Amino acid sequence: MTLSGYLDSCLRTWANRDASDRLRNAALGIAGETGEIVEVVKKSLYHGKLSDECRVLANGEIGDLFYYIIIYSHERGWLPADLAKIIGAENESWSSMQGAVKRQVSDEDIFTLAMKLSAASGKLSSFTLNHIRSEDVSDASVLRLEEVSARLSLAGALYAAIEIANRFGLNAEEIAAFNVSKLKARHPQGWQVL
Repeated sequence: MTLSGYLDSCLRTWANRDASDRLRNAALGIAGETGEIVEVVKKSLYHGKLSDECRVLANGEIGDLFYYIIIYSHERGWLPADLAKIIGAENESWSSMQGAVKRQVSDEDIFTLAMKLSAASGKLSSFTLNHIRSEDVSDASVLRLEEVSARLSLAGALYAAIEIANRFGLNAEEIAAFNVSKLKARHPQGWQVL
């Protein structure tokens, strides 16, 4: 599965709201799911939770984060392939991205990875807040620099999530496929506006 294919599946369940609301929803989703992943890491490290239990929790939360990352990228008009390139993948397949993460051998512990994920999410939150507040700013060069930084932060969050998945012995493509099946079961007809 590619990121573009994953995006198509995710868009079936993405609400057709005002553009600003969609961006805010995606940003809140990233922040919230990042917190959930950090919580799983904490449970794994300090609460004596069994590794199988944490693997199941991590699988679900990382899948939810993948969803909001790809949706956020879409809402900003950024191509999925751009995220893959930033990570260093040869193409936009999940397996290529996971391979790129594995090739960039990291000796960082899972605590450090969780904090990097949290930091990337925070930077993205800051960008989103600034973007929403400054849509009428006349200095386009400042906005372009912030946008580059935001893309790097989004890719950094995706990278950290894949690396955390690796540490739990999870496969990024399987996580994405599981999340798509969960979304299809929850919304078989796609998103229905209430």
